[in-house]
Amino acid sequence: MKEANFTCNHCGHKFVLEDRLLRHHCKQMKRKEELESPTGQAAWQHYQTWMKCNHRLVPEIKSFLHSKFFNAFIRFAKFVKEVRIPDPELYIRFMIELDNPPVLFTSDQIYSAFLQHMDRKVSAAKNAQITTDTLFNIAEDAGVDVSKVFDIIDPNDLIQLLRQRRVSPWLLLHSDKFKKFYASNLTEDQRIVMKRLIRPEYWAVKLKEKPENVDLMKQMVGELGI
Repeated sequence: MKEANFTCNHCGHKFVLEDRLLRHHCKQMKRKEELESPTGQAAWQHYQTWMKCNHRLVPEIKSFLHSKFFNAFIRFAKFVKEVRIPDPELYIRFMIELDNPPVLFTSDQIYSAFLQHMDRKVSAAKNAQITTDTLFNIAEDAGVDVSKVFDIIDPNDLIQLLRQRRVSPWLLLHSDKFKKFYASNLTEDQRIVMKRLIRPEYWAVKLKEKPENVDLMKQMVGELGI
């Protein structure tokens, strides 16, 4: 009987024939390949953030490869890219605050709660900075000045950005160019969707309660030329 001289470096399984080893594709091997992909590297970054936010020592990447949370963070990395979460670290901190384990990070219900959290708990300055970064990115991609963003953006794209809270009512509601865009560039159905996302009644109260933030938003809108 031939000895099993060929061993998989990932799972330790032994083979008698080398060609069987070459055709072998175990779970551990698949994990390593996934970890080396862009999604896997993003998952590793999110895992490190989660560990640090929990005040835990970040282990070596090899430990993450064998972690029970590996698949959860792979799913979360895909979720972040698909939904385009504006601030993944802020999202992770919110999950920790709610005592939600990583397996729940991609829940639609929890993401909806995060969007409300963005409106209610995250500072006006933070929301405005996220919005400003988004507008500059759009302008750069289109090759225009940031003051021209509302001349070139597609209404459905802006609706999606609002849904993702990559743009915030904090800044939009003080922009004359956004108000003109809303009045002139949207269909009635699009206005209904955008109104539902913005919740004007909620913001009317919020802006009245925070006059110092209103002054800051007006200043930022003026500097952006929007």
